Parts: sequence; C-alpha cells; structure tokens
Amino acid sequence: MEKKRIGNIMMATPSRLDALPKIGFGRTFTAGRGANTPGLGASIDDILNRINFEPPAMPDIESVRWSLDGPQLDVSIAENFGAEIDPFGAGKGAALGTGEIVTSMAAPGQTQVPMVVCAIGVHFIPEPYACSVPCNAWGPKTSAAVGKPLSPDSLTIADAAQTTGGIGLVAGNGGGTMRPAYIDYGQWLNNAFRYMAKAYNLSWTIGQHMTLIDTSLQNVAYMPGGAQPASAGNINLNVSRIVRGVNDYYASVGTAPTYTALKFDVTRIGSFAGGNGAFHPDRSNEFVEAAYGGVALQTLLQANKAWYPLTQPYILKGGIPLGLSLREVDETGGNMMRAALSLTGNATTATGATFPPSFQDDFYINAGTTLTGAAGGASPISAERTLDGGNIAFTVYSERVQFKGGRGDIVMSIKGFPLTDDFYTLLQNDQAARAQVIQDCGVRFAQTSSQ
Repeated sequence: MEKKRIGNIMMATPSRLDALPKIGFGRTFTAGRGANTPGLGASIDDILNRINFEPPAMPDIESVRWSLDGPQLDVSIAENFGAEIDPFGAGKGAALGTGEIVTSMAAPGQTQVPMVVCAIGVHFIPEPYACSVPCNAWGPKTSAAVGKPLSPDSLTIADAAQTTGGIGLVAGNGGGTMRPAYIDYGQWLNNAFRYMAKAYNLSWTIGQHMTLIDTSLQNVAYMPGGAQPASAGNINLNVSRIVRGVNDYYASVGTAPTYTALKFDVTRIGSFAGGNGAFHPDRSNEFVEAAYGGVALQTLLQANKAWYPLTQPYILKGGIPLGLSLREVDETGGNMMRAALSLTGNATTATGATFPPSFQDDFYINAGTTLTGAAGGASPISAERTLDGGNIAFTVYSERVQFKGGRGDIVMSIKGFPLTDDFYTLLQNDQAARAQVIQDCGVRFAQTSSQ
C-alpha cells in the first residue's frame, strides 16, 4: 500500500486495485436500451469471471488496520471499544490512544468507488506467543538515572523497607518500595479478542433498511496461526527484552505509571537477625516458557477461513456511508473485553485510574503494609528462622501488581472489484439492464434511501 499521514491517521491506497481495470472500463453506456445496451454483455462476463476468483486473489477495495502498541488508556477504550466498534469510521472520533490507524478511506466510513463486494475479512493478529513473567514492581516510578535495586524472587515487607531492607531501596538510590508483580505478555490480547468475538456481531447495514450481514463475529473473525493450525507449541524465552519493552511502553503513554517492572536477578535464601534479607545472584528466572499459537483464541476461530464470503455478491454505490461495524450484543462479555484491553484493568470510566493496577486474592482482603487492626493489609506476622540461628518476625504483601505487554492488530477488509461510475449509473437508472445483471451474475443491488 502507498501510505500518507493525515494528522494521527495513516491513509493507504490498496495497490491491488491497479492490477485489473474497473468493470466497465473503456465502455460508454447509454441508459434506456436495457439488455441491449452495447457493452453490457462484456461487463456481465467481467463480473462472472471475477466473482469466481478465490477471495485471496481479489483486491482489497477498502481496508483498515488498527494497530495496538499495548494495553489501552481508559479514554481510548471509551472512545473506540464501546457498544459499537467502527474500524472503518476511524477519524470520526479520537484515534487510538496508543497505536496507529492505517486506512484506505479518504472520508471516514464512506465508500470511495462503486463496487461489487464478494467477501469480508476481520483478522485478529495478536503476538505469536503468550507467557506470564514473574517480576517485581519498583515504585514510585523514577525519572532520573539511578542504580537498580536487587530484584528477588520473593520478598518480605522488611526486605522492601527503605531503611532496613537489603535490596538497595535507599534514598540516594531512588528509594521507594517494591511489590510482587507479573507481566501478562500477549495473553491479555488473546483474551480481549476472544471476548470481542463472542460479545459482538458483525453488522453491515446499507441505508436504514437493507442488511447485508448480521452474524456473530465468532463466525467471521480469523486469526493467522502462530504455530501449526489448531495447535500450540512451547519455547523457552528470555524475559529481558519483554521487561524493557513493557517499561518503555508504560513510560510512553502520556501519564506517568506508578511502578517500574524489574526482572528477578537474585534468589532470597533467608534473613539475618537484624532484619535484612540474604540473597545470592541467580539468572535462572530470566527464562520463562512461552506458548505459541493463540491458545484459546485460535481454538475458538479454527473453523473460520481468512475471508467470509457473502451469500450473494452485492453491488454498492460509491460515496455512501459504509455501515459496516461490530455491534455489541453481550454487555458482560464486552466489559470483560474492555477490562482485558485496559492499562488499569478497569475501563469503566473515561477518566481511568492509576496503572499498573494491583489486586488481592479477594475483594475483602486489604492491601498495604499496615500490620494491625481491621485495616491491616499484610499477611499475619509469622516467624522465620534466620541464617545466624535466631528467629525473626516477617510479613509479606497481599497484593500483586499486573503489567501487560505485547502488541496486536485488528484488520478489516472488503474484497471485491470496483466498477466505473458510468456502469454503476447505468445499473442505477436502467431497470432492465440492472435486472439482466442481477439475473445473469447472481448478484444483488444494494439500494440506499437516497436512490
């Protein structure tokens, strides 16, 4: 595609349209002669030949790609992932908060040329693999260069204390505190796409009364395989680039995150009587097992083909509202999709909340470091045998901090063939010629209320 940027929207012209001339090209049509119109028979032959192409061989008449660079700010979710998801309407509202929109449409949501539409494609393209990376959340997020504290595979509240801990959380080194955390890499997007497929219908309505498609997105959406078809594979993955990518992304979205993700680099082996933890270097946690193949999402969509053929091809006018979008039919599933896409894990309001979020095992379990009374958020005080032969009280944090990493795309395309304006005008104004095309080609003519 040839691309040019207009504001924060990338415009693209499908190059495949140049591969074949428009149907009716080089012919002059005169209305009023019906089936005897010169050039009509040759144009009918062109339609018959081309609608028998396999969809992958057909040009994309219109196409749009929403690229999500990562989990979305709540304001972007409210704007773009509500009761209607309208990829072709990109530009009618705010652009994606953290991503890019590439569209072939000069005017948002409006066809450019008359066309014969044969198939639709809705493609979900998540990361090819998914994994969960145990890590620590160090905060508050620093904006100055400082030394990195140790990041142990487990820690007590005393370990994370600024003045007594042994992992380097001292004032001259950024200070702050540390919480147990993990990075959901890729799986959040697989979950979001799965919820979307089950909670939305693909709806295509021309004008007010003509419905071309209204079916569950689960029957249409397609995911390119990340492993062998209908299968999954595993690989050991180094987490260093994942952690850096997550931190870079969270720092780029415009609102400062509360924590920095740190991969494990030491193992906790115990405590000393003075309260400091004891650690030794360990790189074994730099590798995690990642699953290729889209997991449950690929299984859900495995019966679908890359392109969803229309029962009958439709002839559409150029310059009209397209009317093709995803319509929510299950609010609960839609809310689960929005929570999966959200940086905050909330996405219930446009104002959002802090990120990354933290959560406990149950709603009625408190978070925090207070150790006494009903507001206590840490685990009960217990005793740990120290390395120098004594006992020391310890507590651990009840909450976990969730980071999300990875990117994905939602691609929607219309497959078919463009018509010349003269040929479409003939079909619009000459009822007999239109009837001949419909009869010979097995197509339908989509009338709008203005026609």
